[in-house]
Amino acid sequence: MSQARDGMRTSLMARYPVSFLVVHRGRSKNVRRVQLAGPQKQNCGSLGALALIGGALFAGPAAAAEPTPASLALGPFRIGMTLDEARAAAPQLAWKEFKPPNSNWQPGLTAPDAVQLGGQPHSVNISPGWYGAHRLVAVRNVEASSARACNTITQAFIADMEKQFGTFSAQAVKYDEQLPLLTGEKPAITETRKAGASSSYTWHEASWYSEASAELHNPAGLLELHSQYFAARSAQGESMCHTSLKIETKGQRPEGEDIAVANLTPVVMPSIAVLHDTALGLDIPAEGLTVVARCRVHRDRGTVGGCKSDDKLPQGFSSAVVLRSAHLAFGTAALSPGNPVPLFSNLTFRFERKQRLDIDMPTNILDASVVTRSHEFDLLPPLKGINSSMRAEYDQATVSASCQVQSDGSLVCVDFRVIRPEGEPADERLDARFLYTAKDQWLARRAAPTLKDGGAAAGRWVTLQQPFSLRRIKRS
Repeated sequence: MSQARDGMRTSLMARYPVSFLVVHRGRSKNVRRVQLAGPQKQNCGSLGALALIGGALFAGPAAAAEPTPASLALGPFRIGMTLDEARAAAPQLAWKEFKPPNSNWQPGLTAPDAVQLGGQPHSVNISPGWYGAHRLVAVRNVEASSARACNTITQAFIADMEKQFGTFSAQAVKYDEQLPLLTGEKPAITETRKAGASSSYTWHEASWYSEASAELHNPAGLLELHSQYFAARSAQGESMCHTSLKIETKGQRPEGEDIAVANLTPVVMPSIAVLHDTALGLDIPAEGLTVVARCRVHRDRGTVGGCKSDDKLPQGFSSAVVLRSAHLAFGTAALSPGNPVPLFSNLTFRFERKQRLDIDMPTNILDASVVTRSHEFDLLPPLKGINSSMRAEYDQATVSASCQVQSDGSLVCVDFRVIRPEGEPADERLDARFLYTAKDQWLARRAAPTLKDGGAAAGRWVTLQQPFSLRRIKRS
Protein backbone atom coordinates (compact mmCIF):
# COMPACT_ATOMS: atom_id res chain seq x y z
CA MET A 1 0.00 0.00 0.00
CA SER A 2 1.41 3.40 -0.94
CA GLN A 3 2.45 6.02 1.61
CA ALA A 4 -0.28 8.31 0.32
CA ARG A 5 -2.88 5.63 0.95
CA ASP A 6 -1.49 4.91 4.39
CA GLY A 7 -1.67 8.61 5.17
CA MET A 8 -5.25 8.83 4.04
CA ARG A 9 -6.26 5.86 6.16
CA THR A 10 -4.58 7.35 9.22
CA SER A 11 -6.24 10.69 8.60
CA LEU A 12 -9.60 9.06 7.98
CA MET A 13 -9.60 7.11 11.22
CA ALA A 14 -8.38 10.14 13.16
CA ARG A 15 -11.35 12.15 11.87
CA TYR A 16 -13.89 9.39 12.37
CA PRO A 17 -13.57 7.74 15.81
CA VAL A 18 -14.51 4.21 16.66
CA SER A 19 -18.07 5.27 17.33
CA PHE A 20 -19.53 8.71 17.35
CA LEU A 21 -22.94 7.60 18.54
CA VAL A 22 -23.71 8.93 22.01
CA VAL A 23 -26.05 7.10 24.35
CA HIS A 24 -27.63 9.54 26.79
CA ARG A 25 -28.22 7.97 30.16
CA GLY A 26 -29.97 9.19 33.26
CA ARG A 27 -28.15 9.89 36.49
CA SER A 28 -28.82 8.48 39.88
CA LYS A 29 -30.17 10.96 42.36
CA ASN A 30 -28.36 9.36 45.25
CA VAL A 31 -25.20 11.04 46.50
CA ARG A 32 -22.55 8.52 47.49
CA ARG A 33 -20.55 9.16 50.63
CA VAL A 34 -17.73 6.80 51.55
CA GLN A 35 -14.92 7.48 54.02
CA LEU A 36 -11.53 7.47 52.30
CA ALA A 37 -8.85 5.48 54.09
CA GLY A 38 -5.35 6.83 54.49
CA PRO A 39 -3.28 9.24 56.59
CA GLN A 40 -4.99 12.32 57.94
CA LYS A 41 -3.53 15.56 56.60
CA GLN A 42 -4.04 18.96 58.20
CA ASN A 43 -2.53 22.28 57.23
CA CYS A 44 -4.15 25.42 58.53
CA GLY A 45 -1.97 27.90 56.65
CA SER A 46 -1.11 31.38 57.92
CA LEU A 47 -3.31 33.51 60.14
CA GLY A 48 -6.09 30.97 60.26
CA ALA A 49 -7.09 31.46 56.63
CA LEU A 50 -8.60 28.02 56.43
CA ALA A 51 -9.20 25.59 59.29
CA LEU A 52 -9.32 22.10 57.89
CA ILE A 53 -11.98 20.12 59.70
CA GLY A 54 -13.38 16.64 59.40
CA GLY A 55 -17.03 15.82 59.06
CA ALA A 56 -17.52 15.79 55.28
CA LEU A 57 -17.03 12.46 53.59
CA PHE A 58 -15.22 11.54 50.40
CA ALA A 59 -16.89 9.30 47.89
CA GLY A 60 -14.14 7.29 46.28
CA PRO A 61 -14.56 4.87 43.39
CA ALA A 62 -17.85 3.00 43.65
CA ALA A 63 -18.02 -0.62 44.58
CA ALA A 64 -17.51 -3.05 41.74
CA ALA A 65 -20.45 -3.63 39.44
CA GLU A 66 -22.53 -6.76 39.87
CA PRO A 67 -20.99 -9.89 38.30
CA THR A 68 -21.60 -10.05 34.57
CA PRO A 69 -22.21 -13.16 32.46
CA ALA A 70 -19.02 -14.79 31.25
CA SER A 71 -20.41 -14.69 27.70
CA LEU A 72 -20.41 -10.88 27.68
CA ALA A 73 -16.86 -10.64 26.43
CA LEU A 74 -14.73 -10.20 23.34
CA GLY A 75 -12.39 -13.15 23.14
CA PRO A 76 -10.43 -13.29 26.41
CA PHE A 77 -11.55 -9.77 27.39
CA ARG A 78 -14.61 -9.53 29.58
CA ILE A 79 -16.62 -6.54 30.73
CA GLY A 80 -15.31 -5.19 34.05
CA MET A 81 -11.77 -6.56 33.89
CA THR A 82 -8.95 -4.26 34.95
CA LEU A 83 -6.23 -3.10 32.57
CA ASP A 84 -3.71 -5.33 34.35
CA GLU A 85 -6.03 -8.29 33.88
CA ALA A 86 -6.33 -7.45 30.17
CA ARG A 87 -2.56 -7.38 29.75
CA ALA A 88 -2.24 -10.67 31.61
CA ALA A 89 -4.94 -12.26 29.44
CA ALA A 90 -2.98 -11.48 26.26
CA PRO A 91 0.61 -10.52 27.10
CA GLN A 92 1.72 -11.18 23.51
CA LEU A 93 -0.25 -8.21 22.14
CA ALA A 94 1.32 -4.84 21.31
CA TRP A 95 -0.58 -2.88 23.96
CA LYS A 96 -0.60 0.91 23.90
CA GLU A 97 -2.25 3.47 26.13
CA PHE A 98 -5.58 4.71 24.80
CA LYS A 99 -7.11 8.09 25.74
CA PRO A 100 -10.89 8.29 25.18
CA PRO A 101 -12.24 11.47 23.58
CA ASN A 102 -14.30 12.55 26.63
CA SER A 103 -13.96 12.61 30.41
CA ASN A 104 -16.62 9.95 31.00
CA TRP A 105 -13.89 7.36 30.45
CA GLN A 106 -10.49 6.95 32.01
CA PRO A 107 -7.34 6.23 29.97
CA GLY A 108 -7.35 2.64 28.76
CA LEU A 109 -5.52 0.21 26.48
CA THR A 110 -5.64 -0.62 22.78
CA ALA A 111 -4.03 -3.37 20.74
CA PRO A 112 -4.23 -4.38 17.06
CA ASP A 113 -5.42 -7.84 15.95
CA ALA A 114 -6.48 -8.64 19.50
CA VAL A 115 -9.66 -10.69 18.89
CA GLN A 116 -11.16 -12.83 16.14
CA LEU A 117 -14.76 -11.93 15.29
CA GLY A 118 -16.44 -13.52 12.31
CA GLY A 119 -13.15 -15.17 11.45
CA GLN A 120 -11.42 -11.79 11.03
CA PRO A 121 -8.88 -10.04 13.31
CA HIS A 122 -10.13 -6.95 15.13
CA SER A 123 -8.33 -4.33 17.19
CA VAL A 124 -9.64 -3.88 20.72
CA ASN A 125 -10.01 -0.78 22.91
CA ILE A 126 -10.56 -1.20 26.64
CA SER A 127 -11.74 1.85 28.60
CA PRO A 128 -12.54 1.78 32.32
CA GLY A 129 -15.13 4.35 33.37
CA TRP A 130 -16.23 5.61 36.74
CA TYR A 131 -18.39 3.87 39.36
CA GLY A 132 -18.39 0.49 37.65
CA ALA A 133 -18.74 1.74 34.06
CA HIS A 134 -16.71 -0.18 31.49
CA ARG A 135 -16.34 -0.25 27.73
CA LEU A 136 -14.98 -2.86 25.30
CA VAL A 137 -14.74 -2.01 21.59
CA ALA A 138 -13.65 -4.26 18.72
CA VAL A 139 -12.76 -2.50 15.45
CA ARG A 140 -11.91 -3.61 11.92
CA ASN A 141 -11.16 -1.50 8.83
CA VAL A 142 -10.96 -3.01 5.36
CA GLU A 143 -11.06 -1.76 1.79
CA ALA A 144 -14.48 -1.94 0.14
CA SER A 145 -15.34 -1.19 -3.46
CA SER A 146 -18.80 0.24 -2.73
CA ALA A 147 -21.47 0.83 -0.10
CA ARG A 148 -23.10 -2.43 -1.24
CA ALA A 149 -19.86 -4.32 -0.56
CA CYS A 150 -19.63 -2.72 2.89
CA ASN A 151 -23.25 -3.61 3.54
CA THR A 152 -22.48 -7.25 2.74
CA ILE A 153 -19.61 -7.16 5.25
CA THR A 154 -21.93 -5.55 7.78
CA GLN A 155 -24.65 -8.18 7.38
CA ALA A 156 -22.14 -11.01 7.82
CA PHE A 157 -20.72 -9.27 10.90
CA ILE A 158 -24.16 -8.81 12.50
CA ALA A 159 -25.12 -12.41 11.72
CA ASP A 160 -21.98 -13.70 13.42
CA MET A 161 -22.48 -11.46 16.49
CA GLU A 162 -26.09 -12.63 16.69
CA LYS A 163 -24.87 -16.22 17.13
CA GLN A 164 -22.64 -15.14 20.02
CA PHE A 165 -24.77 -12.53 21.82
CA GLY A 166 -28.38 -12.77 20.61
CA THR A 167 -30.76 -10.78 18.43
CA PHE A 168 -29.80 -7.19 17.58
CA SER A 169 -32.40 -4.50 16.81
CA ALA A 170 -32.22 -1.48 14.51
CA GLN A 171 -30.92 1.53 16.38
CA ALA A 172 -32.83 4.81 16.05
CA VAL A 173 -30.22 7.18 14.62
CA LYS A 174 -31.33 10.67 13.57
CA TYR A 175 -29.20 11.31 10.54
CA ASP A 176 -30.03 15.03 10.48
CA GLU A 177 -28.33 15.44 13.89
CA GLN A 178 -24.95 14.15 12.68
CA LEU A 179 -22.11 16.61 12.01
CA PRO A 180 -22.21 18.11 8.48
CA LEU A 181 -18.44 17.61 8.23
CA LEU A 182 -18.98 13.89 8.76
CA THR A 183 -22.01 13.23 6.60
CA GLY A 184 -21.60 15.90 3.93
CA GLU A 185 -25.13 15.36 2.68
CA LYS A 186 -28.45 13.77 3.54
CA PRO A 187 -28.87 10.09 2.71
CA ALA A 188 -30.53 8.92 -0.46
CA ILE A 189 -31.62 5.78 1.40
CA THR A 190 -32.76 5.43 5.01
CA GLU A 191 -34.32 2.11 5.94
CA THR A 192 -34.37 -0.86 8.30
CA ARG A 193 -32.75 -4.02 6.97
CA LYS A 194 -32.51 -7.63 8.15
CA ALA A 195 -29.42 -9.63 9.01
CA GLY A 196 -28.78 -13.06 10.47
CA ALA A 197 -31.70 -15.18 11.62
CA SER A 198 -33.72 -12.44 13.35
CA SER A 199 -31.61 -9.27 13.73
CA SER A 200 -32.25 -5.89 12.10
CA TYR A 201 -30.25 -2.71 11.62
CA THR A 202 -30.72 0.88 10.47
CA TRP A 203 -29.04 1.70 7.16
CA HIS A 204 -28.29 5.20 5.83
CA GLU A 205 -26.70 5.63 2.42
CA ALA A 206 -25.43 8.74 0.63
CA SER A 207 -23.15 9.14 -2.39
CA TRP A 208 -19.87 8.83 -0.50
CA TYR A 209 -20.82 7.99 3.09
CA SER A 210 -23.06 5.26 4.55
CA GLU A 211 -23.64 3.79 7.98
CA ALA A 212 -25.41 0.96 9.78
CA SER A 213 -26.45 0.80 13.45
CA ALA A 214 -27.88 -1.93 15.65
CA GLU A 215 -28.08 -2.59 19.38
CA LEU A 216 -28.80 -5.28 21.94
CA HIS A 217 -29.82 -4.51 25.52
CA ASN A 218 -28.30 -7.10 27.82
CA PRO A 219 -28.92 -7.01 31.61
CA ALA A 220 -25.15 -6.68 32.03
CA GLY A 221 -24.68 -3.89 29.49
CA LEU A 222 -25.50 -2.35 26.13
CA LEU A 223 -24.07 -3.82 22.92
CA GLU A 224 -23.87 -1.59 19.84
CA LEU A 225 -22.92 -2.68 16.32
CA HIS A 226 -21.80 0.04 14.00
CA SER A 227 -20.64 0.14 10.41
CA GLN A 228 -19.39 3.06 8.30
CA TYR A 229 -18.51 3.25 4.64
CA PHE A 230 -16.34 6.03 3.22
CA ALA A 231 -15.97 6.33 -0.56
CA ALA A 232 -12.61 7.46 -1.88
CA ARG A 233 -12.60 11.25 -2.39
CA SER A 234 -9.47 11.35 -4.55
CA ALA A 235 -7.51 9.20 -6.99
CA GLN A 236 -4.98 8.35 -4.24
CA GLY A 237 -7.61 7.42 -1.72
CA GLU A 238 -9.32 4.16 -0.89
CA SER A 239 -12.92 3.28 -0.16
CA MET A 240 -13.07 1.97 3.39
CA CYS A 241 -15.49 -0.13 5.41
CA HIS A 242 -15.31 0.30 9.16
CA THR A 243 -17.11 -2.14 11.48
CA SER A 244 -17.18 -2.09 15.25
CA LEU A 245 -18.84 -3.78 18.21
CA LYS A 246 -19.07 -1.85 21.46
CA ILE A 247 -20.04 -3.41 24.80
CA GLU A 248 -20.69 -0.89 27.55
CA THR A 249 -21.92 -0.83 31.13
CA LYS A 250 -23.05 2.51 32.49
CA GLY A 251 -22.14 2.02 36.15
CA GLN A 252 -23.83 3.73 39.10
CA ARG A 253 -22.92 7.39 38.72
CA PRO A 254 -24.01 9.66 41.61
CA GLU A 255 -25.12 13.27 41.32
CA GLY A 256 -22.22 14.48 43.47
CA GLU A 257 -19.60 13.51 46.03
CA ASP A 258 -18.11 14.98 49.20
CA ILE A 259 -14.46 14.77 50.23
CA ALA A 260 -13.39 15.11 53.85
CA VAL A 261 -11.13 18.10 54.47
CA ALA A 262 -8.67 15.77 56.20
CA ASN A 263 -8.06 14.17 52.79
CA LEU A 264 -7.25 17.49 51.09
CA THR A 265 -3.68 18.74 50.76
CA PRO A 266 -3.52 22.55 50.44
CA VAL A 267 -1.09 23.80 47.80
CA VAL A 268 -2.33 27.41 47.60
CA MET A 269 -3.66 29.32 50.62
CA PRO A 270 -5.13 32.83 50.90
CA SER A 271 -2.15 35.14 51.34
CA ILE A 272 -1.61 37.87 53.92
CA ALA A 273 -2.75 40.41 51.34
CA VAL A 274 -5.91 38.42 50.55
CA LEU A 275 -6.77 38.05 54.25
CA HIS A 276 -6.24 41.78 54.78
CA ASP A 277 -8.22 42.83 51.72
CA THR A 278 -11.19 40.55 52.51
CA ALA A 279 -11.26 41.58 56.19
CA LEU A 280 -11.57 45.29 55.41
CA GLY A 281 -15.01 46.67 56.14
CA LEU A 282 -16.17 43.61 58.11
CA ASP A 283 -17.51 43.90 61.65
CA ILE A 284 -15.34 41.10 63.08
CA PRO A 285 -16.06 40.20 66.73
CA ALA A 286 -13.19 40.48 69.21
CA GLU A 287 -13.11 36.68 69.53
CA GLY A 288 -13.14 36.25 65.75
CA LEU A 289 -15.68 34.50 63.54
CA THR A 290 -15.60 31.04 61.96
CA VAL A 291 -17.56 30.42 58.77
CA VAL A 292 -18.24 26.95 57.35
CA ALA A 293 -19.03 26.91 53.63
CA ARG A 294 -19.86 24.12 51.23
CA CYS A 295 -17.59 24.59 48.22
CA ARG A 296 -17.00 22.80 44.95
CA VAL A 297 -13.45 21.51 44.40
CA HIS A 298 -12.26 21.32 40.81
CA ARG A 299 -10.94 17.79 40.30
CA ASP A 300 -8.45 18.60 37.53
CA ARG A 301 -6.89 21.75 39.04
CA GLY A 302 -7.73 21.59 42.73
CA THR A 303 -9.15 25.13 42.72
CA VAL A 304 -12.23 26.05 44.73
CA GLY A 305 -15.43 27.86 43.79
CA GLY A 306 -19.17 28.11 44.27
CA CYS A 307 -18.93 28.40 48.05
CA LYS A 308 -22.25 28.67 49.88
CA SER A 309 -22.39 29.63 53.54
CA ASP A 310 -25.10 30.48 56.09
CA ASP A 311 -27.26 33.28 54.69
CA LYS A 312 -27.74 34.60 58.25
CA LEU A 313 -24.09 35.69 58.55
CA PRO A 314 -23.36 39.35 59.28
CA GLN A 315 -23.15 41.52 56.17
CA GLY A 316 -20.14 41.01 53.97
CA PHE A 317 -18.88 37.68 55.32
CA SER A 318 -20.41 35.48 52.62
CA SER A 319 -18.80 37.61 49.92
CA ALA A 320 -15.48 37.53 51.77
CA VAL A 321 -15.63 33.72 51.85
CA VAL A 322 -16.14 33.64 48.08
CA LEU A 323 -13.17 35.96 47.55
CA ARG A 324 -10.91 33.93 49.87
CA SER A 325 -11.91 30.67 48.19
CA ALA A 326 -10.71 32.07 44.86
CA HIS A 327 -7.19 32.03 46.31
CA LEU A 328 -7.32 28.44 47.51
CA ALA A 329 -6.28 25.19 45.81
CA PHE A 330 -5.59 21.57 46.79
CA GLY A 331 -3.41 18.82 45.38
CA THR A 332 -5.24 16.79 42.77
CA ALA A 333 -3.92 13.32 43.67
CA ALA A 334 -6.94 12.58 45.90
CA LEU A 335 -9.50 14.29 43.65
CA SER A 336 -9.84 11.67 40.85
CA PRO A 337 -8.91 14.02 37.97
CA GLY A 338 -11.12 13.48 34.96
CA ASN A 339 -14.08 12.26 37.02
CA PRO A 340 -17.13 14.17 35.71
CA VAL A 341 -19.12 13.98 38.96
CA PRO A 342 -19.04 17.29 40.93
CA LEU A 343 -16.89 17.15 44.07
CA PHE A 344 -17.67 19.20 47.18
CA SER A 345 -16.15 19.81 50.60
CA ASN A 346 -17.16 21.66 53.77
CA LEU A 347 -14.39 24.23 54.28
CA THR A 348 -13.91 26.41 57.33
CA PHE A 349 -12.75 30.03 56.98
CA ARG A 350 -11.51 31.97 59.99
CA PHE A 351 -11.87 35.75 60.31
CA GLU A 352 -9.85 37.66 62.90
CA ARG A 353 -9.25 41.34 63.49
CA LYS A 354 -5.49 40.91 63.33
CA GLN A 355 -5.83 39.95 59.68
CA ARG A 356 -6.41 43.65 58.98
CA LEU A 357 -2.94 45.13 58.67
CA ASP A 358 -1.90 48.57 59.87
CA ILE A 359 -0.47 49.97 56.66
CA ASP A 360 1.62 53.14 56.84
CA MET A 361 1.80 55.71 54.09
CA PRO A 362 4.00 54.60 51.16
CA THR A 363 7.61 55.76 51.46
CA ASN A 364 10.71 55.23 49.36
CA ILE A 365 8.67 53.66 46.56
CA LEU A 366 10.66 51.48 44.14
CA ASP A 367 9.90 50.60 40.55
CA ALA A 368 8.21 47.20 40.18
CA SER A 369 11.12 46.00 38.04
CA VAL A 370 13.22 45.49 41.21
CA VAL A 371 11.14 42.46 42.25
CA THR A 372 10.80 39.06 40.61
CA ARG A 373 7.12 38.19 40.37
CA SER A 374 5.18 34.91 40.16
CA HIS A 375 1.53 33.86 40.31
CA GLU A 376 -0.01 31.88 43.16
CA PHE A 377 -1.39 29.27 40.73
CA ASP A 378 1.80 28.83 38.67
CA LEU A 379 2.32 25.25 39.88
CA LEU A 380 -1.26 24.09 39.20
CA PRO A 381 -2.25 22.14 36.07
CA PRO A 382 -2.97 24.60 33.24
CA LEU A 383 -6.48 25.68 32.40
CA LYS A 384 -7.99 24.16 29.28
CA GLY A 385 -8.07 26.70 26.48
CA ILE A 386 -11.37 28.23 25.44
CA ASN A 387 -11.75 28.67 21.71
CA SER A 388 -13.85 31.72 20.97
CA SER A 389 -14.21 33.38 17.58
CA MET A 390 -16.77 35.95 18.75
CA ARG A 391 -15.95 39.51 17.84
CA ALA A 392 -16.20 42.00 20.68
CA GLU A 393 -15.33 45.58 21.49
CA TYR A 394 -13.03 46.41 24.39
CA ASP A 395 -12.38 49.32 26.72
CA GLN A 396 -8.77 50.17 27.50
CA ALA A 397 -7.18 51.74 30.57
CA THR A 398 -4.00 51.70 32.63
CA VAL A 399 -4.21 51.07 36.38
CA SER A 400 -1.47 52.02 38.83
CA ALA A 401 -1.03 51.56 42.59
CA SER A 402 1.55 51.62 45.36
CA CYS A 403 2.02 48.13 46.82
CA GLN A 404 3.83 46.90 49.92
CA VAL A 405 5.48 43.47 49.78
CA GLN A 406 4.41 41.22 52.67
CA SER A 407 6.45 38.46 54.31
CA ASP A 408 4.85 35.81 52.08
CA GLY A 409 5.50 37.86 48.93
CA SER A 410 1.90 39.00 48.51
CA LEU A 411 1.12 42.65 47.76
CA VAL A 412 -1.08 45.03 49.75
CA CYS A 413 -1.88 47.87 47.38
CA VAL A 414 -3.19 51.41 48.00
CA ASP A 415 -3.65 54.61 45.97
CA PHE A 416 -5.23 52.90 42.96
CA ARG A 417 -5.55 55.14 39.91
CA VAL A 418 -7.23 54.55 36.56
CA ILE A 419 -5.83 56.34 33.52
CA ARG A 420 -8.28 56.24 30.61
CA PRO A 421 -7.37 57.17 27.01
CA GLU A 422 -7.42 60.90 26.42
CA GLY A 423 -10.72 62.28 25.25
CA GLU A 424 -12.91 59.49 26.62
CA PRO A 425 -15.82 60.60 28.83
CA ALA A 426 -15.77 59.86 32.55
CA ASP A 427 -17.44 56.59 33.57
CA GLU A 428 -17.37 55.71 37.26
CA ARG A 429 -18.79 52.22 36.78
CA LEU A 430 -16.23 51.39 34.11
CA ASP A 431 -13.42 52.73 36.30
CA ALA A 432 -14.69 50.51 39.13
CA ARG A 433 -14.45 47.47 36.81
CA PHE A 434 -10.83 48.34 35.98
CA LEU A 435 -9.99 48.80 39.67
CA TYR A 436 -11.61 45.47 40.62
CA THR A 437 -9.81 43.65 37.80
CA ALA A 438 -6.43 45.12 38.75
CA LYS A 439 -6.88 44.38 42.46
CA ASP A 440 -8.00 40.83 41.72
CA GLN A 441 -4.99 40.11 39.50
CA TRP A 442 -2.47 41.73 41.80
CA LEU A 443 -3.72 39.84 44.86
CA ALA A 444 -2.60 36.65 43.07
CA ARG A 445 0.95 37.93 42.54
CA ARG A 446 3.92 36.97 44.63
CA ALA A 447 7.23 38.81 44.94
CA ALA A 448 10.46 36.92 45.52
CA PRO A 449 11.87 37.09 49.10
CA THR A 450 14.76 39.26 47.89
CA LEU A 451 15.00 42.17 45.49
CA LYS A 452 17.03 41.77 42.33
CA ASP A 453 19.89 43.65 44.03
CA GLY A 454 19.87 41.17 46.92
CA GLY A 455 18.04 43.24 49.54
CA ALA A 456 15.04 41.92 51.48
CA ALA A 457 11.73 42.50 49.71
CA ALA A 458 9.36 42.25 52.69
CA GLY A 459 8.15 45.67 53.81
CA ARG A 460 9.34 47.51 50.70
CA TRP A 461 7.01 49.56 48.54
CA VAL A 462 6.83 49.21 44.75
CA THR A 463 4.76 50.92 42.07
CA LEU A 464 2.65 48.68 39.86
CA GLN A 465 1.36 49.99 36.55
CA GLN A 466 -0.40 47.76 34.04
CA PRO A 467 -2.64 48.25 30.98
CA PHE A 468 -5.94 46.38 31.04
CA SER A 469 -8.46 45.52 28.36
CA LEU A 470 -12.06 44.80 29.36
CA ARG A 471 -14.82 43.55 27.13
CA ARG A 472 -17.33 46.33 26.63
CA ILE A 473 -20.68 45.96 28.33
CA LYS A 474 -23.55 47.64 26.54
CA ARG A 475 -25.85 49.52 28.91
CA SER A 476 -29.19 51.05 28.11
